[in-house]
Amino acid sequence: MRQMNLKNKIFLIFGIVNKKSIAYAVAKNLFDQGAKLYISYQNDSLSKRVLPICKELNATSFICDVSKESEIKQVFDKLASDEIKLDGLIHSLAFAPMNTLEARFCETDREGFLTGMNISVYSLIQISNFSRAVMKTNSSILTMSYLGAQRVMPSYKIMGPIKAALESSVKYLAEDLGEFGIRVNAISAGPIKTIASSAFGGMNKNLEKAQEKSPLRINIDQEDVANLSVFLLSDQARGITGGIHFVDAGLNILGE
Repeated sequence: MRQMNLKNKIFLIFGIVNKKSIAYAVAKNLFDQGAKLYISYQNDSLSKRVLPICKELNATSFICDVSKESEIKQVFDKLASDEIKLDGLIHSLAFAPMNTLEARFCETDREGFLTGMNISVYSLIQISNFSRAVMKTNSSILTMSYLGAQRVMPSYKIMGPIKAALESSVKYLAEDLGEFGIRVNAISAGPIKTIASSAFGGMNKNLEKAQEKSPLRINIDQEDVANLSVFLLSDQARGITGGIHFVDAGLNILGE
């Protein structure tokens, strides 16, 4: 991959759970190109998996439950007090309760819907707001979406409308934060095996279909997403904002 001049640039990453996480692949790629990393994870129960990753990537860690405004604010207050200025941040967070994901779409419960919207969408809005004080001019915010935001994927259920709200929020945030020199983009990745994707039925079938039907006849992986992420986070993408960028071997162009 062409080097993106990321040496000594500073990035904050939300959403690493283990080494299969898309967020981990992005962090590793940034680290390999000389970036300094800050990594946020939800709670102590994840520390056994995330802290070794922080050590590997020489990253400073924060505990932050993004469902709590006070904890998000605390992260950015700490960065501000340490006079840290970010070149970018990665929001790779999505969640809805399992009983909500397993229900028929029309039976989606109110609490599950609101929880999914809070953690998957509203967290991006709050993080973007609090980050303004510590973001450099020509910095970048990046989040992760899926084709289920734009087309019906029956197994994706309530996460489809949630991701649709996320993609719309990307566009509104891009317009709102542009005057501060902050770019906002989303990547819509094809099917990839992660802990998060295992919550949806039919992953193996989706992977087989992607390899059979996609124009490139391949499955993408975490590194494919990381490569595009690093470009969008770099200065080479200084004129790109408000976009939903597909890395799915061309699946999004098909009519089925």
